[in-house]
Amino acid sequence: MSGKHILQSSLIALVAFVSCSYGSQEGRPLRFGLSASVEANDNRDATERDKESNIDFFLRPYISYHLDGLTTRLRLRYEPAFRYRTEPGDDQDEIDLQHRIDIRARHELSERARVRLNNTFVKIDDPQIEEGGAIVRADRSYILNTLRAGLNYDVGLLSNIDVAAQSTIRRYDDSDIAALSDKDEYGIGLAFRHTLSETLVALVSGSIETYRFEDTPAVSRDFDSLTGSAGLEYRFLPQLLGSLSVGGQTRSYDDSSLEVGDNLYVSAELSGNVGADLVMGIISGYGVRDADVAPYASQEYAEFRGYADFQATPLLALRGALTYRTSDYDAVRELGLAGGNEDVIVFDAQVTYSLTDTTSIMAGHRFEDISADDELSNSYTRNISRLGMRLDF
Repeated sequence: MSGKHILQSSLIALVAFVSCSYGSQEGRPLRFGLSASVEANDNRDATERDKESNIDFFLRPYISYHLDGLTTRLRLRYEPAFRYRTEPGDDQDEIDLQHRIDIRARHELSERARVRLNNTFVKIDDPQIEEGGAIVRADRSYILNTLRAGLNYDVGLLSNIDVAAQSTIRRYDDSDIAALSDKDEYGIGLAFRHTLSETLVALVSGSIETYRFEDTPAVSRDFDSLTGSAGLEYRFLPQLLGSLSVGGQTRSYDDSSLEVGDNLYVSAELSGNVGADLVMGIISGYGVRDADVAPYASQEYAEFRGYADFQATPLLALRGALTYRTSDYDAVRELGLAGGNEDVIVFDAQVTYSLTDTTSIMAGHRFEDISADDELSNSYTRNISRLGMRLDF
């Protein structure tokens, strides 16, 4: 039996089983579900030339555990993904198994203090643009683990301190790709909030990030970044907040060929509920972050990200998201790095219709456009249309 027939048979069996298992999951600690989808992709390998169209079939069962205590909240979730690809490339598998593990925990130490822990582990092999705009071009199997932990403490009635630490680790199976794309990122930040009035809050924050890469023959890409800012947060509506922070950022590179850099840092955000049925968010910023293109170490960027979730009817939900980022890479002539500019646009829209409390269908489309100088990296455009069904039991 072919891989396609195996996947189809498994899908039919699982859908039949789940269809007999309807019921609300509210209050149940152990939960199960299944989603099945088909995706049509007009640029399978995210390349500028010789584009190959492709259709992927996904089957994603999941199991999750929910604990809701008086002081502790815990979420554990494992979601494997079985993918069948109609037209795999020369170095791709017809059937691929991917993984995603999520851990979310929150505990109240006292009336004033709270701790949290979030960890996401994924194993995937598709080129993609990650949340926040980071570009992963290499079409090879890799793992990505992101860990975030924090302590939030109320200092009296008007002030609050938040300490957060994070770690991101990316590892490729292919040694040639790993030499260019493996990355370790570590950071710690401190944020102070002080209430000035019912609608106005003062903000002061600082953070230190460390980026570590595989060294290339041309340059060591490792660097450290120190950022400090101050700003204000304003409550426009009971559940709609806006904030603006401005500060400075300084960088120090391990490679002496790369000069220490100082630059402006700006962060602005507007997010929350606009009425009962609309949730929206707008995030923009300017600064310097780790590079998406080897062998560069960092990139100066300006970005805009927005999203909106609209509950059109009790059964119909609409979602849209847009990311735009422009980045500049400084030339390093002594290392043969010409520098250049790169623009990234990503648009994603989805409509979801609930058939029952436990069953929904969805249709969506994603558009990606990367325009980069020839000396910098490959440009490409890609369209991905998807149709799927989700069952919870």
